[in-house]
Amino acid sequence: MAQEGTENRRVTFRIEAHLGVMSTGKDGFTKELNLVSWNGSPNAKYDIRGWSKDHKKMTKGITLYGTEMDKLCQYYLDYCNARTVAVNKSRRNAAAAAGLKAGEEEREREELEEKAEVERMDETEEVSAEEETEEEEPF
Repeated sequence: MAQEGTENRRVTFRIEAHLGVMSTGKDGFTKELNLVSWNGSPNAKYDIRGWSKDHKKMTKGITLYGTEMDKLCQYYLDYCNARTVAVNKSRRNAAAAAGLKAGEEEREREELEEKAEVERMDETEEVSAEEETEEEEPF
């Protein structure tokens, strides 16, 4: 028997558009984002909740009007942008700190390469000089 002051009615729904599965639970229910019309309303709302595979059973969830979904998306984008800015700033600071050391290492590497090149040139000149003297000797 229903309690006084409450209405005993069946909730009806129609999934107008399936936007995506966010996760799947061990019980097989999928957490989904859909556009759903509730109780015959012509205005579908964004809906996030768990659904059975056949979409006959559902868990508690949240429905959002389009304006609420817009705000949710904007809040999320603002958060992601702020986080990206903070991460990039941290990376720039780390790179700048490492840059001093990296610059020193780069200079050392360039100096070693120059020395190696000079040594190769000296060896090439020595070989050329030996070949010239060999050609001058009579047989």
